[in-house]
Amino acid sequence: MVALSPYSVFMGLPVSYWGITVHVLYLIMAGLALVDSRRDRPGGVRGWAVLIVMAAAGIASSSVLLYISHYLIRSLCPFCMVIYVLNLLITITLTFHLVRRHRDIGSMFRTDVRGFIPRPALAAFAVPIVMIVAGYVIYPRIYDTGSCPETASGKLCTAPSTYGNPDARIKIVEYSDYECPFCGMTHFALRKAVETYPEDVVLIHVNFPLDMACNDLLPRPFHDNACDAARATVCAQRQGRFWDYNDYLFTHQKQIGRVPYERIASGLGLDVDAFERCMTDPTSLDEVEADIQKAKQTTFVQQGQVGTPIIFIGDKGHMGAIHWEDLQRELQQRYGLEPHSEETGP
Repeated sequence: MVALSPYSVFMGLPVSYWGITVHVLYLIMAGLALVDSRRDRPGGVRGWAVLIVMAAAGIASSSVLLYISHYLIRSLCPFCMVIYVLNLLITITLTFHLVRRHRDIGSMFRTDVRGFIPRPALAAFAVPIVMIVAGYVIYPRIYDTGSCPETASGKLCTAPSTYGNPDARIKIVEYSDYECPFCGMTHFALRKAVETYPEDVVLIHVNFPLDMACNDLLPRPFHDNACDAARATVCAQRQGRFWDYNDYLFTHQKQIGRVPYERIASGLGLDVDAFERCMTDPTSLDEVEADIQKAKQTTFVQQGQVGTPIIFIGDKGHMGAIHWEDLQRELQQRYGLEPHSEETGP
């Protein structure tokens, strides 16, 4: 759930990739400091104060990520929790090490910045810089959605824009916009419902871009890239990869309109030539507009409420974000599904 949320990406790369890069720098800097600790020089060992500041910054970022996980995504990542605790232990250990030796961290940090093993230090920072550049070059090739897992009922993606068993008794229909942050949050909760109750729940996605380029309900510009994003998923569907492309867009909403759709298609292993032809084929736009016509038939839009996400669970409609806990409660109360305390799915 956390890994597939819109908050899992920072500045175009996965937060986990940034974490790996920073901890590689930790190890290199700690190694240089340990080497320096064996040298007899006035003023003590260089490098420890820099490591403390880095670890403190790690605690700050961990606190922000913990808040997002608990209050916004409402799902905790066990591996992330280990990293948070590790950052805290590193900071406490280094601080204790310096305080016990009566070192002033502020003055040591200034000394470290001015003269911490200049050439090796530059080499240390070169490694994460290379990792970051490499990440931008190969990304999204390192992205793996796992969008159609196998269950006891078989593959979950068996029909166009449909996730789960098409014959399931509980049909959830989402009318969604790829630039809508609440849609991204809600979508993965809906996905989780299918994966938790694969015999009972099916999810059907309907494009409803709030973009004047293809939606005449919009009186002024709003989500300027939503129509093209929806069209890209139609083209991915024609290659049997709708859910991979769909999940990528929802997970990386800040890239929409900035990263070429063809590059995303290439990274996900699609036939790029066929994808490009589809993006200029009028029939792909026709499919998006057909979805918009379906959205116009909903009670919300007919009452003048033009927004996303619009969710129908059976015959009951919702407008706005739905969190997993609320969705699970509704499925249990309305349909008698058994509660699942253990997290499943993404």
